[in-house]
Amino acid sequence: ATISGGSIRDSTGYGLLASDGADATGGDLTIDSIARTSLSTDDGVGLGADGAVLHTSGNTLTNVSRYGILGTSSSLDLSGDDITGAIFGVLASDSDLVASGLSVTDAWTCGIYAYSPTLAQVTDTTVVGTPGQVLDVDPADWAKEAYDSSGIFLVAPESTVYDTSVTGYSGVGILLAAPSTGTADLARVTLTDQGHFGLYISAVQTTAEDVIVSGTYATTSDLSTLCTDVGTDVGVLVYDAELDWSGGSVSDVEGYGISNIYGTSQIDGASVSATTCGGIMAFQGDARITYSDFSAAIGGTFASSIVSYQGATLYVGGSTFHDSNNEVLDHSTESTVGGVLTRRDFYVWSGSDIQVWYGADATILQNSFEHGINGVQIYSDPSYGYSSATLSDNTFSDYIGQAVYIGAGSSGAITDTTFTNHGAYPLACESGVLDLTRVSVSTGGTTSTRTALYEDDVFVRDLTLNTIGPSVFSSDCTFSADNLTVQDADASAVYLQNGSWELSDLTVSGAGLADSGDGVTAVSTTGSATLYVNGADISGVVSGSGLALQAGTTVTTTIFDTTIADTRDDGLSLINTSGSPGSATLSRVSVTGAGGTGLRSSQVNLSLESLDVSSASDDGVQISGGTSSLSASSSVDNGGYGMLCQDDATISVCDINVSGNASGDFSGCGTVCTGG
Repeated sequence: ATISGGSIRDSTGYGLLASDGADATGGDLTIDSIARTSLSTDDGVGLGADGAVLHTSGNTLTNVSRYGILGTSSSLDLSGDDITGAIFGVLASDSDLVASGLSVTDAWTCGIYAYSPTLAQVTDTTVVGTPGQVLDVDPADWAKEAYDSSGIFLVAPESTVYDTSVTGYSGVGILLAAPSTGTADLARVTLTDQGHFGLYISAVQTTAEDVIVSGTYATTSDLSTLCTDVGTDVGVLVYDAELDWSGGSVSDVEGYGISNIYGTSQIDGASVSATTCGGIMAFQGDARITYSDFSAAIGGTFASSIVSYQGATLYVGGSTFHDSNNEVLDHSTESTVGGVLTRRDFYVWSGSDIQVWYGADATILQNSFEHGINGVQIYSDPSYGYSSATLSDNTFSDYIGQAVYIGAGSSGAITDTTFTNHGAYPLACESGVLDLTRVSVSTGGTTSTRTALYEDDVFVRDLTLNTIGPSVFSSDCTFSADNLTVQDADASAVYLQNGSWELSDLTVSGAGLADSGDGVTAVSTTGSATLYVNGADISGVVSGSGLALQAGTTVTTTIFDTTIADTRDDGLSLINTSGSPGSATLSRVSVTGAGGTGLRSSQVNLSLESLDVSSASDDGVQISGGTSSLSASSSVDNGGYGMLCQDDATISVCDINVSGNASGDFSGCGTVCTGG
């Protein structure tokens, strides 16, 4: 049967019903005001099919009490229909659905619902829900009837959504699932102003191309716990499924942008911005992210552009991270003096790019990081898992906080990476393992925060607090650096605290520019430590020493083929306060132009070969305590003694050339030293 070009009005039950094997077509019909037979009947249907085939084309349906178009155990082939109102715009129950060119407006519960044995397909369709005209679902009740306040809800072995937009539903924009297993294909889909979920994918292998999700707002009442639940208030939720996403964007989401739980994600060429929680969350699954753009991440716990939590692998390559630098109010204080109310608003910086939590093996390759707060953060926990990260061929510029942080129990390897214009502690490791190869860090070391001062609620001025920190920081770590270059550091170029440290081919050019810091600072306060330096070139330290070791415990020091020049304080300072002498072996070490002593040693057993010190403002070599052996060495043209020995220093071998020193050649070094 074919019915076309007429109107059906003020009917009860159905406008048109095809049943019992009928094959019916309805086209260019105006269907208006279809009422239910009674409150106990499930009718009130504009166009219906019951065990039949229904074709539609260009129909207009308004004021239908329950279902604009209903199929039960049928096949629906819909084209160009305009549906306004109803409880469900389209409902395909145990029915295959092919819908193209539909316009569904203000369907109270669901725009298009299909539970299909074979296929559910929606193309060139617009679904719009107006707040107040459609159901505003409570998030606690949503899972009971997951189609409540949904734009498109498809459960089928094969689902397809092309060239379609959904706006304005508080439960979910589009949900894709399968009775057991299935596939879904989306292309050129736009989801805007949804609540709870923009796109929900469950247990289906999904391909998404050029999908746009924006304006997903949180329906959770307690925003302080928003980011601790990865399965609510999400732009795109992928549950126990595979997602292959290309192009498109996810933006302005109060929650997670894309959250993949127990599944696998491949994301290529996407744009992700302005998400309250993680832009992409990989929860106990794998993620591969390439050639994508990330910006305006809020920062905080699980609020990074990319978060991997107890995942297996994370790969991030060829992507750009930028402008995740937010100044936020941390707290305020008030006081009243002399009748004047003084308020101080304390601001802090917030923003983060990649966080790896508890177990993932992360590879971060050929990415660009610009204008951020915290870049890559790696965390481990013995109860949940240990994380590792390999970073190669990345660039970091204009970072206020820690561009890379390796947390306790974690390991990181950074290769062929540059850090420029940084704040305090841009490259940091605490109680982990950090290996650097061909890494360059330049210009910076100061992070400024702002406090706004008000008197009687009138703004007076901003107060600035500067935090100054080293360019490379290692605390209780196994640390190694091969071909590390540090330039123009406000504080120490390299600061090492407890652990074991190995530096090869280190270049420091400019350190302590903010009147604090050394070229290399090594501090040992607990346990024992080892310091190995081979091939260092340190110069231009304007406030401290070239290399300063401060040992409160046993430290074994080895320094080869090292040049230190033009330091404000000592060139090389080895100070041991542990109570028992440390040990240091130096070979082919040159110190020139030190503002203090060339080599200062206290309570260290020294073995010196080919040490050359010259033009120090104070003594060339100053040895306090310990037993020392010098061979093939020299100390010339210094402002103090060529070599000064004190505090019962013992010199076993004194093969050192001294000349041209202002205070004399030797002092207190015993008869073994010529002229002593």
